[in-house]
Amino acid sequence: MLFVFGTLMDAKTRFRVLGRTLPRSWIRPVRVDGYVRVQVAGRPYPMLAAKAGGRVMGLAIRNLSPRDFARLDEYEGEEYIRAPVGVRLSSGRMVRAETYLCPSWVAPSGKKWPPAYGVLRSRSFCQ
Repeated sequence: MLFVFGTLMDAKTRFRVLGRTLPRSWIRPVRVDGYVRVQVAGRPYPMLAAKAGGRVMGLAIRNLSPRDFARLDEYEGEEYIRAPVGVRLSSGRMVRAETYLCPSWVAPSGKKWPPAYGVLRSRSFCQ
């Protein structure tokens, strides 16, 4: 299962990255506690920053293939690493998912990231 919280919440962006449309039944709204979504310093895309009491709403996507993860890893690039997080389902149950976190050398801007999905469509991967 993968937790997405930024540009990959947009179905058109997911299609461009994965090369296919995912069934709606594979995608559900979830949240991650203990983080906030902020903009990466000097970049138009988001990152998760640890913060006590923080909550980030996003999507959990299940049934992704190794090919899907390879394409996602390429899309996210060196500024993100895949790591496990606990996500809370709408039922309240906690489950494990992977997400893309930034390594310590990537700095947050301190600004909240607006969900402006179009900003990353110009990234070379999606062309």
